[in-house]
Amino acid sequence: MSNETYIGVQRFYAELVRALDNDQFEEAAAMFTENGELSHTPGRPAARTRQGIVDDLIEHSRARRNSGEQRKHWFGHVRLSRVNDTVLAASAYVFVIGTKPGELPRLVVSGILHDVIVEQGDGFLLKSRTVVKDGAQ
Repeated sequence: MSNETYIGVQRFYAELVRALDNDQFEEAAAMFTENGELSHTPGRPAARTRQGIVDDLIEHSRARRNSGEQRKHWFGHVRLSRVNDTVLAASAYVFVIGTKPGELPRLVVSGILHDVIVEQGDGFLLKSRTVVKDGAQ
C-alpha cells in the first residue's frame, strides 16, 4: 500500500466523520457509491443507495438530536489492503463519543468497521460499510 493511498484514505475518513458529526447526512451519503450499502446497527437492515443512507442516518439520529446530544466519531488503526486496481478493503477501530452541554463525554460506541472503498480518480467512495459493535449480538 502506498503512503499516498493510505494518507488519502485518512483524509477521506476525516471528511466523512466531520459530515457525520455535523449531521450533514447528504454530504456523508455522497461519499458512498450510488448503490452503496451501510450496515451500522445490529438488528437493523442495511441501508442501500445514497438516498436510503440519508434516510437511515436521519432516522437513526432522531432521538439523539432531540435530546441535544452531539456525537464525535473517531476512526483509528486503519488497516488497508488492495483487492484489485481500484478497490481497497479497510478495517479500523471506531469510537463514538456522545456529548451534551454540562455533562462529561461518554463512550457511545466501540467497535470495528469494515469498508470496501473504490478509488475514483483522485478520490475515494465507499461501496460498503459494516460496523461491528463490541458486545453486539
